[in-house]
Amino acid sequence: FTTPYHWQNNTIRPFLLHRWGGLGNHRYQVGFSGDVFPSWDSLHFQVNFTLRATNVGFGYWSHDIGGHLAPTPPELFTRWIQWGAFSPILRTHCKKNYDTYRRIWLYPTYNYEIMRRFLILRASLVPYIYSNARVAYDEGLSLLRPLYYYYPEAPEAYSYDHQYMFGSDLLVAPVTQEMDPIYQMVTKEIWIPEGSYISWFSGERLTGPQVVTRSFTLPEMAVYTREGSIIPMRTDDFSPLGSAQEIPDKLKFVVFVGKATRGESWLYEDDGKTTEYLSSKTSNTSISFSLNTTESVLDIIIGPTKGGFTGLPSSRQYQIQLPSFYPADKVNVQGQDVPYVSLGTSFSDYSKDCWTYDGKLVPATPPLSVITVGVVPLQLAVTGGQYCVLPLSVYSTSCQHLLSLLC
Repeated sequence: FTTPYHWQNNTIRPFLLHRWGGLGNHRYQVGFSGDVFPSWDSLHFQVNFTLRATNVGFGYWSHDIGGHLAPTPPELFTRWIQWGAFSPILRTHCKKNYDTYRRIWLYPTYNYEIMRRFLILRASLVPYIYSNARVAYDEGLSLLRPLYYYYPEAPEAYSYDHQYMFGSDLLVAPVTQEMDPIYQMVTKEIWIPEGSYISWFSGERLTGPQVVTRSFTLPEMAVYTREGSIIPMRTDDFSPLGSAQEIPDKLKFVVFVGKATRGESWLYEDDGKTTEYLSSKTSNTSISFSLNTTESVLDIIIGPTKGGFTGLPSSRQYQIQLPSFYPADKVNVQGQDVPYVSLGTSFSDYSKDCWTYDGKLVPATPPLSVITVGVVPLQLAVTGGQYCVLPLSVYSTSCQHLLSLLC
């Protein structure tokens, strides 16, 4: 299968979807794993299969999310969507029978709401995914990375073969087994590699190497961020439909400070449509933080956007979120103190530079004197304010506090 652009206009990027054709087939972009019979065994197999495919350079593997040949029970389809949200290509598909349709709104409301939130999460992560796709293009390091790429001497990197890094900073262990019918949870062992990781959904901080046992209800999934990582995302008020084709003028950076004293990340962009990226019509934006524990000062710097391409916004609004963090005595943006405002329901609720917090404003322990934010060159500043990291987190067993800086 292909788009007509491959034949009609060589300045527009084509898209090729194909069945497995042997080693070397990764040159044709996206693989298709065939007509899958829906079962827990099929879901379980796909995770490790996709990771092993990266070993031969086949990073963009596409599956029939939910299976193809038969109806899929709601719980199984929900878990399959969760895996799809953290897979290289998210594509639902089925045979043309009404009882096999993969339209999430045809499933029970409880399952629909969970699947909808994971689909929105996937869409909001496109800036992070696309930045790591550039790494795949430059270095051949796929979006999904087996843990033995990072820890080749650790036996657990091989035995826990259904865990992986999703890009550079997210550790993912999809749930691929059915819940206990009485307790309505799945108990799962997870290997935490060397270093510290923070749960995306609960804010729990874990330090490895160690194996932990955790239980997950249907709305939950094992996703952990590296401590000190910064995840570029869309702001919470974006419209998911068609958003992957947009060059946003508003961006969110989620800064997982934890106990780290510094961290950095980057955002890669191009026009997303043409082949002009081949002639370096691209852009990169850096973001970093440093925490001075002696003076209790957190500095966040959004660097200048280097490069350019047609459609790159001339200015931007930024939303910076600090999950599981404590408030400061004051927040300074571009040399100016900004006021605290009440928590809104959406990023679009804020009309001026400000900051907010989703917990009680009690004295921090330890206290944080000031958060400073700088944008180089002087552009817009920082934005945010929300629930718990994402709307998804309404399902968390414990909602972490979230400090948001807004402009």
